[in-house]
Amino acid sequence: MSSLSGSSSPTSTSSHKSHLRAGVHIDTPAEARRFIDNHDVFIFDCDGCLYDGNITFDGVGSLLKRLYDEGKDVWCLTNNSSKTRQQYVDKITEMYPEVKGLFKEDKALCSAYLTGLRLKQLGITRVYAIGSQNMVRELESQGITVVGGGEADSGKAMDAESLRDITVDPSIQAVISGFDVQINYYKLAYASLCLQLIPGCKFIATNPDAQIPVAKGALMAPGNLCIVRALATASGRQPDCFIAKPEPFAMQAAIRKAHPDTPASRMVMVGDRIDTDIYFGLNSGMESLLVCSGVTSEERAIAASSHQKDAKEACVWDYWCQDLSTIEHLLEQQN
Repeated sequence: MSSLSGSSSPTSTSSHKSHLRAGVHIDTPAEARRFIDNHDVFIFDCDGCLYDGNITFDGVGSLLKRLYDEGKDVWCLTNNSSKTRQQYVDKITEMYPEVKGLFKEDKALCSAYLTGLRLKQLGITRVYAIGSQNMVRELESQGITVVGGGEADSGKAMDAESLRDITVDPSIQAVISGFDVQINYYKLAYASLCLQLIPGCKFIATNPDAQIPVAKGALMAPGNLCIVRALATASGRQPDCFIAKPEPFAMQAAIRKAHPDTPASRMVMVGDRIDTDIYFGLNSGMESLLVCSGVTSEERAIAASSHQKDAKEACVWDYWCQDLSTIEHLLEQQN
């Protein structure tokens, strides 16, 4: 276990029998109403849950508006570090005008923002960051100085001879590894040298996502963990901590502070990924709803929820349904 966040491994998942849950299938109006009434705080994953890339999901806007109308507290929590919190607010409110003016920045939690919170807790103010320019902006908005990284180092070409010319800034206190579509050899080389040469330099990863789903999980592209493992191989060091789901840091640093007296059992994590979304709920002590609108198929959910012997995983979620539109349509039947 890491003293920085709680885990230095890619996931905090476990198949221990104490983690098994009922896996109630929400398929009737009564079950949908009971699910809503049993919770006060709803935390939604973004891609694969609220939307698919730039494609909206039917009924999501109406469901979110319903939750606000019933006095529920609505959050989004994403492992993606490539956008700022405000960009997530803008995207969600543009896709679902029903919640424009209701969904605010303080309820949008992205891994870049959470990483900034953790750095401030650790007293770290100067970092080298592999990641998007939006991640750099999110860190800088919290008073973190980012040396190089982002777009600053995206165009730097290298050859074998120029490796000897790299001089690291000794004032760097941590290397941050975030998702970076402009990753290059220079960034990897500079970051790995920082980890080897600077005494006390921390190695912090925004999230442990090994793959990014394409076409609703039919195909996979490299995620941040691929960059993390490259750095670990080059530097001979493992990350000191991961920040985002399934780690419970978001619960400790943001959600619990907003709800100091709300029992975790009255909170629910909603998402499409078992290894991140559902285990975040489990690690945070809250309930969870697995939706099959992203990377987890309905067949996998049925197999695990019915405790079939050939199921790929144990059922560790409290509820499951095909998608969020299912819940909204069931609730509409009660009106």
